Amino acid sequence: MDVVNASNSAVVAYAFDPTKAPTDSGRVSVSYGFHEVVDGVDPIDLSMVKYVQLENLGTEDVTYDITYVSPSNTKAGPAGAVTFTLDTTQVTVAPVVGATVGLTMNVDASLLRHYREATVASSQSYPRHWLTEESGYLVFTPTVAGPPVLRVPVHAALRPASEMTGEGAGDGGQVVLDAATGSGALSLEGIGVSTGATSTDERSSVSAFLMQYESSDEDLSDEPVHPDIDNADLKAVGAMKVGSTVSFGIATWATGPPQ
Repeated sequence: MDVVNASNSAVVAYAFDPTKAPTDSGRVSVSYGFHEVVDGVDPIDLSMVKYVQLENLGTEDVTYDITYVSPSNTKAGPAGAVTFTLDTTQVTVAPVVGATVGLTMNVDASLLRHYREATVASSQSYPRHWLTEESGYLVFTPTVAGPPVLRVPVHAALRPASEMTGEGAGDGGQVVLDAATGSGALSLEGIGVSTGATSTDERSSVSAFLMQYESSDEDLSDEPVHPDIDNADLKAVGAMKVGSTVSFGIATWATGPPQ
């Protein structure tokens, strides 16, 4: 951050969400949040628009050319996996009135990979997990000399996701276990993930857990900031044992953070 330029700028830029103001407005960066994206029929599996508000604290109009710039090491996949489109490439910011610029993110789940940004360690004594990020900057370049260039960070955390169920599960389907072996077959239906076989590819897997606890979907509509916080509402807990290792599975009524 250039403190001198920032203090000399008559125009300020910040994230603005007209549907959730003031809770999601006034932030110094644009975040699309974390999303698990299922590969559907259409090339675009997720499309979201975010806005940047420009406020002119001076007395004269300021015009900017707008570009989106993304470093090559902060990608969620190869070219085409995530694209950003501006609703305008130039904006004039008038005093008092200001201006709003929209930025649309489109995601093709089939191209998402588990890339790691170079400054993130691959292990910390043991192998570690990391979120794959797509990030860059909205750059506002004044069309005349004098006003400083404005930059607004843009960020999204994305990964491909499956959408599968046991065949007939929605209709009360059951798995019949063989009396002699104690085993049975469960057919799966839906959309899986298999982007390849390299270390950056993603492949979905299935595990079976013995149900230990179930909880109903609670009414959280009175929650003041995020009434859609079902991602923190417990749905079920299961357990499984393989050899001497015991694993637990937890499911909530929604995945990912509230949007």
